[in-house]
Amino acid sequence: MMKKNISTKELHKEIDLIQSCINRMSKNSFSCKSWNLTLIAGVFALTPEKINNWYICIVIFFVLIYVFGGLIRFFILQEQKYRDKYEWVIQKRLEGNIDFFI
Repeated sequence: MMKKNISTKELHKEIDLIQSCINRMSKNSFSCKSWNLTLIAGVFALTPEKINNWYICIVIFFVLIYVFGGLIRFFILQEQKYRDKYEWVIQKRLEGNIDFFI
């Protein structure tokens, strides 16, 4: 483990980079949720009236939960990892640790 005094400017730059990743993960998660709602509304708007809507609801529910639920979970987990990294960087960099977070 290497010890070095890190400048405040370097620390702020690293924190800003991590924060931008956190923001991107949040935006991606929100985007998945909005696409989910858009696709549900589109399917209901485009289905013929003679098809039972309950069957469509069941199919849409399972497909969207599987696909979009997985994506949303992925982005939330990535966001949490970056939040952990953010806290680690603040704590360890001030102690003089310049190693990378694993």
